[in-house]
Amino acid sequence: MGRKKIVLDILCFESFFNSSIGSKSQTEIFYLHESSLFFFIKNIYAKYLGTKFTKLGNLSYSENILGNRTIYETIQEETKIDIFSFLGSKEFKESLSSYKNWESLNDQKLNYFLITQIYPFFYRAREIISLIEFEKINPDILLLKKPHLQSITIGNTNIPIRNYKILFSNHFRISMRDDSLYDGFIYRKYNSSKISLIIKEFLKKVVIFSNYFVFKDSATQNSDSSKKSIGIELLQSRINLSETNDLFFIDTSIIDDEQICLIEYDEKPSIGKLFLSNINKRNEPKLKYGKKSYDVISNRKFSRLKILNIINLLSQKYVGEVNSSYRIKNLANLIGPSHLFSYLLSVIGVLLFHWKKDKYLKLLLMQYDFDSTSFSKIFNEANLKILWTMYDGGEDALIKSQAIEISGGYFCGSHWSHYPITCIDNQKCYDVLFTWSDHFSKMLNEYYQSKKTYIVGYPSTDYLEKYIDEARRIREMHSENFLITFNDNTYFNDGPVSEESYYSFYNLALEVLEKYDQTVIYLKPKRSNHFKRYIKNNKRLDKYIDEGRLNLLISDHSRSKVPPAFPALFSDLVIGLGLSTTTMESTISGALSFNIINEMLFKHNEFYKKGLNKIVFNNKENAIKAIDKVITHKDNDDYLESLEHYRILDSFLDQNAKTRISKALLEIAGSKEIIS
Repeated sequence: MGRKKIVLDILCFESFFNSSIGSKSQTEIFYLHESSLFFFIKNIYAKYLGTKFTKLGNLSYSENILGNRTIYETIQEETKIDIFSFLGSKEFKESLSSYKNWESLNDQKLNYFLITQIYPFFYRAREIISLIEFEKINPDILLLKKPHLQSITIGNTNIPIRNYKILFSNHFRISMRDDSLYDGFIYRKYNSSKISLIIKEFLKKVVIFSNYFVFKDSATQNSDSSKKSIGIELLQSRINLSETNDLFFIDTSIIDDEQICLIEYDEKPSIGKLFLSNINKRNEPKLKYGKKSYDVISNRKFSRLKILNIINLLSQKYVGEVNSSYRIKNLANLIGPSHLFSYLLSVIGVLLFHWKKDKYLKLLLMQYDFDSTSFSKIFNEANLKILWTMYDGGEDALIKSQAIEISGGYFCGSHWSHYPITCIDNQKCYDVLFTWSDHFSKMLNEYYQSKKTYIVGYPSTDYLEKYIDEARRIREMHSENFLITFNDNTYFNDGPVSEESYYSFYNLALEVLEKYDQTVIYLKPKRSNHFKRYIKNNKRLDKYIDEGRLNLLISDHSRSKVPPAFPALFSDLVIGLGLSTTTMESTISGALSFNIINEMLFKHNEFYKKGLNKIVFNNKENAIKAIDKVITHKDNDDYLESLEHYRILDSFLDQNAKTRISKALLEIAGSKEIIS
């Protein structure tokens, strides 16, 4: 008789003993994460009872195939199917209708808010199921932590699944995998107990009493004070007009400064010390706006909206950023103390009866209603008609979208990135979507239907002119050479770019240097920590750096990036890892651009299919042939032919997206209704 096979999401006391203590001898246990408390018991069972422990999930999802697609794509697509099947189920709809008392809420926005809350449970389950299938494990049982919503079930699998309740292990360290993106995203909600999340929600609302609405109106005696503003969320954590920035479309002479309101929020703490330690390794600065940012806009006539805690309010008063021109109001008073106290009492009620069926769903609905109503009061006070943001995902986005709708306005925005597939946790949930092309319009409207979509082209080109002189200097310095820029992409073991692909990409750069003597390469790493780790293991790079044939374009931290347009302005060829934004921006800047990607990843994507072996290459041999052709013949026809394929991503391939966005926003601001 073979070993009994048990699969656990977390190897901890609760999951281990829930899978029946009497049958552990000669059992094989597979697990994804591990509780630090459990190591002593694990060693005893492994050493004396013959129990075999195997850790899952240390392979690259982008390099391995499950069926006819990569594990990465399988997990993402199956998670979507699981979640939307759940939301459409009779049991969930009945549970939702028993608690939903607010008919004015937008059902599509509420549903997507709920997706942000339940996503971790579906993603983790689908991830483990996919790994089991890839490893050809036939488990007797799969144990998953009990989800916060009791009606959550995972279908579309023959694997027997049982839930267990985590009691105390989550209060101590539970491992996260190295270079795994989604562990950080879902760690807090998946591992936290329902009680702790309810208590945190209560404390978050208590803190409102120490927060302040701080507002300066741009309206003057001669201006129309009743005119609604365009609110722009400041998300880049600094205002630097020489890089990607939130104000990229304002200098078009179309929108007056007085029509714009800049919005700042206090930075929120991250999802725990473990994840913070990973961020600190990237040498990121504190995510606060400082004097340099404020100096950039000191002479502009923008309205300013800040939501600040008492400490930051006093700090900004001390440095003169907040002065007598600002109107200051306690946030609790603005929201309404009675409304806030009523909500706090309701949260206490949920806490006392959290064990009852789907009381947590009631909390989520209460939270959504309270937060969206609160933000609507803030937006009304700031006289906003439009809320513009470029944030990728996040539960607050749906709350603010509902809030601006309550205020009679619209949630608008675009995207920085080239999405080969739409991940459910990164969906663009706009009332009005500003996207690059029909390709993205179809993709982004598939799961969340915007009221209106504008095709505007790639947006982030406003800083190009600031680099022209420096680019010309570098080009003249290498006048006898063929210049290639290699733009890497961030790799993760559970992402679309793997460590193996990353190393292969740089090995391709070395091969080009060895083969073509007149070639000079500029490297633009996306993350300095990944590149430094690679460079330690590859001494050949040092040789070419010393010879001046290999040059680094690297920043001190991930919040300050060398824009792709800069090296594109002086390069004969740009090569990007994966299907990423860098080659799009480089093409608009005038450089021929190639994309290097895994052979199986995104192979059904329109850009991939039509550009294969022309501007998209999925193996080294074809990439070398294309590079050789460009170096040997150096013909501008290659660039002109590439434009046909890049028009799939950007219908215009010019630098006028900001003008189109500005015109459309003025149209929306001046209209009473947007036709769907």
